[in-house]
Amino acid sequence: MAELRRLYFVEGDTLPEIEGVYKDADGNVVDITGYTINLNIQYPTVKTIEATLTTPASGEFKFEWSSGDLITGTYNAEIEVIDASGDVITAQKNSDGKKFQLVIDPAIS
Repeated sequence: MAELRRLYFVEGDTLPEIEGVYKDADGNVVDITGYTINLNIQYPTVKTIEATLTTPASGEFKFEWSSGDLITGTYNAEIEVIDASGDVITAQKNSDGKKFQLVIDPAIS
């Protein structure tokens, strides 16, 4: 089984955001102007969150949570990158080769 990169959250939270820099296979920063970057979470019905391109020329983006985005459980996730010409690449692993998994704990009432 592949190693996992687990990211921990609490249901209902809207922080922290997930920030990233898009790089090519050689580790060079890619200008993401005109790109769409999505975080797909494998809930029973897949939830897609579109990234904000914070500094596109430097490849920088972030995923921001809205109320209701984080649901208690453990879920696989992937990042989908759609370039300006519509080509799609899906990353199910991060730069250290570990698969993404979101662990969302219930809020303590």
